[in-house]
Amino acid sequence: MDERRVKLKVGPAKFSQLSFVEVLEKWTKEPELVIPPVKAARIISSHDWIRKEEDNKKFQQKTTLRVLVPKRPNKDKEQEELVTIEIHDNSNTFYSLVLLMLTIIIDLMFLFFLKNV
Repeated sequence: MDERRVKLKVGPAKFSQLSFVEVLEKWTKEPELVIPPVKAARIISSHDWIRKEEDNKKFQQKTTLRVLVPKRPNKDKEQEELVTIEIHDNSNTFYSLVLLMLTIIIDLMFLFFLKNV
């Protein structure tokens, strides 16, 4: 057996809620990384994290109002969008954030492709 081979050990990735939220914030500021028809985003306003409580549930919320600039301005219109990121004080935070982000991405892609049909 050749001892010069590189041995790799693969295991589950470590999850950091802070890292995940940083990714969501990056996608909010740079949607072109996840939505191909978008060239860039123009941030109109952004409200930093605030603590809220509704129906005895505590959570933090950050909102950003942005305009999505399309890659093909002669065919597509700019889209104004309010992005809300919430972190709930429970163990299901990761799953709710993933669901929120997937919903936003699917909605945006659907809107852009629908307008181009």
